Amino acid sequence: MEIVKRALSLTPEIQIHNKAVVVPIQNLRNGEFQAGVMTNSGDFCKHSVHIKAGLKCIPPSDDFSVSKKVAGKHLFCGMLQNSHFGHFMVESISRLWASSFLKDIDSLVFYKREKRRGVPKFVEDFIALFTNEISITIVEEATEFETLFVPNQLGIERSGVFVHHNAAEPCVNNLIEAVRASLQGKNFPEKLYVSRSQLSGREGGFVGERQVEKNLENQGYRVIHPEKMSVLEQLQFYVSAKKIIFSDGSAYHLFAIVAQATQNVFVIWRRKKHFDFDFQLISKTGELSKGKPYLKGYWKAAGLPVVSSTQVADLDHDQLHESLVAHNFIDRSSSWDVLDEETIAKEVEAISAYRKVEMEYELYSMA
Repeated sequence: MEIVKRALSLTPEIQIHNKAVVVPIQNLRNGEFQAGVMTNSGDFCKHSVHIKAGLKCIPPSDDFSVSKKVAGKHLFCGMLQNSHFGHFMVESISRLWASSFLKDIDSLVFYKREKRRGVPKFVEDFIALFTNEISITIVEEATEFETLFVPNQLGIERSGVFVHHNAAEPCVNNLIEAVRASLQGKNFPEKLYVSRSQLSGREGGFVGERQVEKNLENQGYRVIHPEKMSVLEQLQFYVSAKKIIFSDGSAYHLFAIVAQATQNVFVIWRRKKHFDFDFQLISKTGELSKGKPYLKGYWKAAGLPVVSSTQVADLDHDQLHESLVAHNFIDRSSSWDVLDEETIAKEVEAISAYRKVEMEYELYSMA
């Protein structure tokens, strides 16, 4: 994939600025926000532009005043996605590579995407593993740093999505070594299904997932629900499994960081295929995940557009079954039960009642 090749060929760069000011998000509106690093000469540091799909980062307005000064050496890391695990994993870690090339860094400097939210535990846990316990500084107001290192984002153009650039390998190895050390004396399954079935009823998914879980358990798969696990616990499963089936979701982005070419990976899509998944996996292993969107349609809020984060997919379970067999994830001889129409209708009714909205059905379109 050319877009991945371009990302992997980016030249790692780190700028050094003394008495630079980090300005958190200002004026988030109309698809733009103002934020970044201002140098001691009053210029905007272009390396500090945060690349993100759907939002354009532009220089801060000049009406800020420095509220705090911080001594020491710090690494600028850009926007922290602090409300969504998947967005954090793809959008907030593509500058962390620089932490392995700098000595005696006092902290990693972020500004928050959601100002009123705190920093989730998964952020702290992942960054500790990835950077060997470097602390985090959250900038709430314009803050001057004695020495600030500003690396470029090594990710997909236009989206900034993290990929496995060579410069990131020391951090990735830190993570993998820590996970493998934690495995001593423990046994983990070789066949794994990563489910969304216990997420809130407001989250997107597909009808009949619990039946898919039963079918896969009968084939020797262990079912896990990553939202109930720590980052380390998830990673222990991901590095140990040989066959992994994902219900399309955020957990995949954590797995992709430790993926191995010897693992066989399948995604059960609840929406159109999201190519960020392929970008991340192929950059790490040279391989693509198996599985296509075997969709017949969606249930969605009546009168509103389809929204991928909340739509409930209606899968063609016969096609899904055939694909899992063809890619050697399950045996054809074993049973593969599917829900009848009455049970499907009851499941959709339960989702509708939980969300307190009327649900309507829309056929899937490849367009």
